[in-house]
Amino acid sequence: MATAPEPRQADLRAVLGVLRRRALLILVTTSVVVAAAVGLSLLQEERYDSTVTLRFRPAALDAQLSGLIVDLPGDADRDQETNVGLLNLPVVRERAAARLGPPYTADDLESRVKIGTEGTSNLATITGSATTAREATRIANTMGSEFVAYRRDAVRQQVRRAIRALERRIEALEEDANSADEENRRELRTQQRNLDKLQVLDTVRSGDAEIAQPAVEPDSPAAPKPVTNAILGLILGLVLGLAFALAAEQLDRRYRRPEDLARDLGLQLLATVPQSSVLKADDGWRLGLDGAEAEAFRRLRTTLRHQGGGSVHSVLVTSASPTSGKTTVSLHLALAAAGVGDDVLLVETDLRRPRLAEVLELPAEEGISTWLGADEPAPVPPGGRFLLKTDRADDPDGEDHPRQLDGSVEVLLGGAPPPNPSEMLDSAPVRRMIEESQAHYDFVVLDAPPAGIVADPIPLAKQVDGVIIVARLGKESRDGLEALRDDLQDLGIPIIGVVATFGPRVESSYYSSYTASAR
Repeated sequence: MATAPEPRQADLRAVLGVLRRRALLILVTTSVVVAAAVGLSLLQEERYDSTVTLRFRPAALDAQLSGLIVDLPGDADRDQETNVGLLNLPVVRERAAARLGPPYTADDLESRVKIGTEGTSNLATITGSATTAREATRIANTMGSEFVAYRRDAVRQQVRRAIRALERRIEALEEDANSADEENRRELRTQQRNLDKLQVLDTVRSGDAEIAQPAVEPDSPAAPKPVTNAILGLILGLVLGLAFALAAEQLDRRYRRPEDLARDLGLQLLATVPQSSVLKADDGWRLGLDGAEAEAFRRLRTTLRHQGGGSVHSVLVTSASPTSGKTTVSLHLALAAAGVGDDVLLVETDLRRPRLAEVLELPAEEGISTWLGADEPAPVPPGGRFLLKTDRADDPDGEDHPRQLDGSVEVLLGGAPPPNPSEMLDSAPVRRMIEESQAHYDFVVLDAPPAGIVADPIPLAKQVDGVIIVARLGKESRDGLEALRDDLQDLGIPIIGVVATFGPRVESSYYSSYTASAR
């Protein structure tokens, strides 16, 4: 017993189907976004970035007074925030702008300079941007050196304040030196030594920041980057393309999957006829069908034979549009019925655009239209009736094989298109002809015009056991099919089910091995 496809596989096929149908939309969207990204990149002015790295070395004043210069432990996050805050001070940009000279200003440097950190609390970076590599390097190094000078001046001011405070303290101790005890004299000597160290520190002019790595001229611009932007555009384009594809799929009112067709219409899916070059060329009736095509029509006939306890002996095949494949379905349904021993009558009631004569390579001069157009129509159409023979035909592969028709297929053509097809079909001779055909044949198939466009099939549909709606996947609209279903149901015309055409082709060695053995 064949198992139904896994839901995950069905979903995957549905997604692949969307991608295949909307491939052009996705491709166009992606191409436009990539082209826009590259175009904008080429229009941008080149920008070079150069970075100088600074190292912070905060030292406590009392450690300096003791002659020891040590790095202070502290909170790393807080130190980083402090360092970044110091680098962003307007006074630093003002000093750098003055050194760089016109046209640079502190506000201009704010947009040209970026402050950052390198993960540790005592390192920070200054990145300068300019239209040339040399100028970007000059901005970065100037900002770095001016910040180092600014911090050196700040430390020097702090040292000088400490020197002045010690000098006042020493003066006070010297005034009291004669009356002071030994302890005061020791303190005086200590403060004098501290003063000497501060004076030495002031001479050294050390600060709490230094340049760890100066900026160097970059070899290539930091922006624009056409290749990088093209890659980002490709990713964005694919995302937008997929979004547009899904949106278009949601707005598309056409049926894509047979199961959706049957579910939305509330009708039984009788068969799914795959898209086939043989059927498209109308060669199947002469060469015989193999594989999935033959199995689709065998399934259709088998379903009809057992529908309602075997009470379906006549059907009308119609559609909502003229390109659904109703004539192909009618013909091969008749052949499939003859293959199981039925004597079948195939009646072409599409008098507006008859095609059976062309498909079957039969003379099209006479048929229903010429019969009804006579002054006194005969009880039974005398012309335009042909029996499909079962003689041998050449196979496309070079082999010939007999057609396996245990029954017979008699075809009644439509004839030349008349001026009044609706009136001709809704007439007593046609009703009598259909009634007598149902009594003399095992199975009667009426190939009718599209009921979604013209009213010709309506009187005929009331005389058969049921109607088969043929719907072409990927083309039929939901609105048209739903309107056709509602019209037939409102008129009390029984709908047997729906046949989906141009469905996905599913090949199997099971079918091919059966066909080979049958030959």
